[in-house]
Amino acid sequence: MKNFVIKFLPRAQKSLLSSFCLVSAIGIGALCQIASAVPAEVFITQLDHEYDGEFKFPIISSDPPDLSVSVSIVPRIQSEVVFQTIPAVPEPSYVSFGIEGLVAQGKGDRVLGEGLNLGGSNRFLESVEVAMVNFAKASDWPALASENPKGYLHPLTIIVYRVQGNSLTLLAQKTTPTLIPWRPATLDDGSEYPYSSVAFNARLDFNDPVELSGEIAVLVAYNTESGGFDPLGTPGPYNALNVALEDYPPLVGLDEDEGRMIRFTDSGISSSKAFGARAPLFTVRTFPANPSFGTPLDAGGYRVSATITASGYEGTSVANLEITPLEALVALSEMRQVADGTPKSLSATTQPSDLPFDVVYARRSGPPVERGVYPVFVTVDSGNYAGSASGTMRLGYSYASWIAENVADGGVPSTLAEKSDDPDLDGRTNFMEYLSATNPGIATAGSRSLLDLTREGDQLKLGVLRNNDAIDVSYQLQVTDDLSDPSAWTNLTLPPEIPAPLSMTEVVVDYPLSPSISSEFFRLEITTP
Repeated sequence: MKNFVIKFLPRAQKSLLSSFCLVSAIGIGALCQIASAVPAEVFITQLDHEYDGEFKFPIISSDPPDLSVSVSIVPRIQSEVVFQTIPAVPEPSYVSFGIEGLVAQGKGDRVLGEGLNLGGSNRFLESVEVAMVNFAKASDWPALASENPKGYLHPLTIIVYRVQGNSLTLLAQKTTPTLIPWRPATLDDGSEYPYSSVAFNARLDFNDPVELSGEIAVLVAYNTESGGFDPLGTPGPYNALNVALEDYPPLVGLDEDEGRMIRFTDSGISSSKAFGARAPLFTVRTFPANPSFGTPLDAGGYRVSATITASGYEGTSVANLEITPLEALVALSEMRQVADGTPKSLSATTQPSDLPFDVVYARRSGPPVERGVYPVFVTVDSGNYAGSASGTMRLGYSYASWIAENVADGGVPSTLAEKSDDPDLDGRTNFMEYLSATNPGIATAGSRSLLDLTREGDQLKLGVLRNNDAIDVSYQLQVTDDLSDPSAWTNLTLPPEIPAPLSMTEVVVDYPLSPSISSEFFRLEITTP
């Protein structure tokens, strides 16, 4: 374990005396008059906007009021990535460790971090982004979820040190209330969510001009019930908040020590091998020494600096103006395909149209090949538009591929491969065997019905046998009280399919559906292309 000594830079001593100095020669001396500038406050408000194609400006005011103010706006998009271990396409979840969990294990970690060697050329700190992981669901914290169904706010802190041998010198520290998204209960299509947590990136923007060295240490901190610099003492969803730890090689810059990460415990700060090659995932961005000014138009962040220029007054304020992107709608297609030995990719359409998107197949490096179910995550991050969609992709078989396999295996003669044929003479056609996932070449006795009905008190239980691997089949359960009217059939909602290849789906309905109905009839409509 390598221990560090922490040093602090002295605070800049800003004089309240400025304006002018008049000098006149009196012998060999000089007379200098210093005029005092009156401190004044400048306020920057109306900083949160949504993209709409129009220029956005903050509101600038002062105290005393109506002082003249000079305003400069720097678009953050011109910043340079000088270190990056966060994947270019973020993962839905990561291996992670939480401050609360580490305290419970007796490790005493208050902060987790990493030593970095910066790449690139710019060195004025603009932002630090960290990958976090949340295990808390909205259903775990209904009161908080009722306030915001998207997540809860919790302060995150980023600390940046200069590294010189065994010494760390504090360069910058920023704490920002951050929206922590709830872990989804399901995917967007209602199918099972494949992780016990959800990953997200938190970006903290810095406004002060801090110059970085080539080697720095970056740490992330937050408080929990028992952990952090200032434990909160009460339980909350923050106890289930973790820092992502992975062994990914940097995409930009270098890892200061691939076998160590930085830990801040009760005994001090050290470079530790306790987590092996795993370390927090960061992206560090920097400004050039003289960044360009711009007018806020496109989605993104803008550093706003306002300085009082009125004679006899001084005061400066810096803030971040944020223009959030509009929501892009994402619709997934090609989610049910025939497995034929080649990789199968989904398709997606966006609104607005033709936006670029990224696809992540859960726990896979690329599109799937074999039969099975595959959770997928699609994200759009296209400047002025952002959106996402998720669902479960299934690779199965069609009737044509299924019967071809049975013909190739010798179980079914090629002359008896039509849907209406019954090569095993068990009274069930090939299509019925297909729907039941049974072998059309072997006679099967007592096969399960595709639709079962049982009555329990005032309820009817309808069981629908579904071959989920039959990707060219759709099922619709229907009800009517008038068999003489073909248009009287109405649809009942079927639960989403499950990962199992063959399943019995149960639908419960009240009986009767209406007091005025004397009899009801149910049917299962099965359609194929």
